[in-house]
Amino acid sequence: MKCVSYVRKVFYSGEVIPVSEQVSQISAYAKHMGWNISRSFADRKNALEASTGFIKMKDAGVLKTYDVVIFYTLQACGCHPTAIWNVLYRILYPANVKFAVAEDDFFSGEHSEKEITEYIKKKQADIYKIYTQKLLKEKAASGILKSSDEKFGFLFDSQKRTLVIDDDTAPIVRHIYQSVLEGMSFQEISNRLNATHIPSPAAFREKSGTRRLHSVNDRWTADPVSRISKNAAYCGRLQKRIGGEVIEISVPAIISEETYQLAQAKISGKRQLASNAKKIDNIFLNRVVDAKTGEKMACEKWKGDYYFRIRKDVNGSTEQRTVLFDDVYDQVMLTIGMEQKLAEDVKHDILLGTYLAEKDCRKRILIFEIQELFSSESAAAQEKNKAYQQFASGCMPEDEYVVFKMAVEEKIRLTEVEAQSKLQCLSETDKIFSVDNPWVKGFTSARITNLTGMQARTLVKQILIMPDGEIQVELHWQDWKQSLLNGKEICHES
Repeated sequence: MKCVSYVRKVFYSGEVIPVSEQVSQISAYAKHMGWNISRSFADRKNALEASTGFIKMKDAGVLKTYDVVIFYTLQACGCHPTAIWNVLYRILYPANVKFAVAEDDFFSGEHSEKEITEYIKKKQADIYKIYTQKLLKEKAASGILKSSDEKFGFLFDSQKRTLVIDDDTAPIVRHIYQSVLEGMSFQEISNRLNATHIPSPAAFREKSGTRRLHSVNDRWTADPVSRISKNAAYCGRLQKRIGGEVIEISVPAIISEETYQLAQAKISGKRQLASNAKKIDNIFLNRVVDAKTGEKMACEKWKGDYYFRIRKDVNGSTEQRTVLFDDVYDQVMLTIGMEQKLAEDVKHDILLGTYLAEKDCRKRILIFEIQELFSSESAAAQEKNKAYQQFASGCMPEDEYVVFKMAVEEKIRLTEVEAQSKLQCLSETDKIFSVDNPWVKGFTSARITNLTGMQARTLVKQILIMPDGEIQVELHWQDWKQSLLNGKEICHES
């Protein structure tokens, strides 16, 4: 069976998985299936639109120059999700060309037409969702909004596709925040608004015609007051959740950042006073782990305080460990604070150009290493051609030539894998030494007064409770940090 492979640098999700990693996974899969890959097609440009290699692979399949094509993932099948169905099912399948997906351990030759159809349709639907979310994130990141993004206090500008401050309702938003700072509860604020006959958000939307409602509640309740009081859009930071990720978009500010943060502190203080009356909001859910057993620790209340606790039978005896929630919180805040200070210092140095020499030096080293690898690959190819000429002229036995050829091809493959890894590092070097480094950007942009669950999920990877009670906090983006500060290659976090 004649096999080929196809890889590409950029997937539908925008994710960039090193070509070398894809090649390695495909090679391992082919070896598992007992196949030899005779040709590799690839699109190595750093753009989703890249399709030269894909078109060549498709055309070669139509001409039946191979029997099966192997992908690492169907996210790499073309530059648009429609290619999955159009190419695999409508073009290659009628040509009796099979396909395999290493990621899913799926080979079409082992399945019926119905099973293949169901597989392709399901994968295409899943990938189309990822692709759509990527497009939505790109639009949101560029500041393009929809009419449904309109908030009380704003109006939607359909021409500029953004929000503008509404002079009629913005003063009400400021009044709500001032009332929060005065210590009033949400219910007390809603009662005051109703007493002064100020129309509710629903009534304003109906009046302005931005939303048609079957019934309009003309009275304020605690819920809309609570939502307005906690929404960062009013200090200029509109947050949208797309595919589980929060995108922050700049909009005109109705209140200052300081007013917003003071209001959050006031609201958080009221929650703390009521914590004995209700279960604590566990912002570290599924992140606190007992280091010895690897088990996640549950948050429980005991004698008026909250603890992370674990009980486990080990070798016939019961082990129990507990740690105060407040101790965990304090250690996390201390660790994040130190990381933010370091990130701020590094950002300052980046802006001053302190790292330019290190960046240029690293790029020169990588370029030299890549050139050496390509020279080695070229030399190996020449050795292979020379051996073939000796074999063709009868100066080399066939069995000796076959062994030599396999060894040289393996050497070329390993060199190619290493070269692609170096190219990936080179492409990321500018980002590593810039303020767009995810570690620098993540920790310098975080505004923390009282840590929230969302902030904990974003910044904290894991909290380990050691057998002696020590609390170790592991933060995200440490690979980017180490690459910047210590020159280590990035091993991307999932």
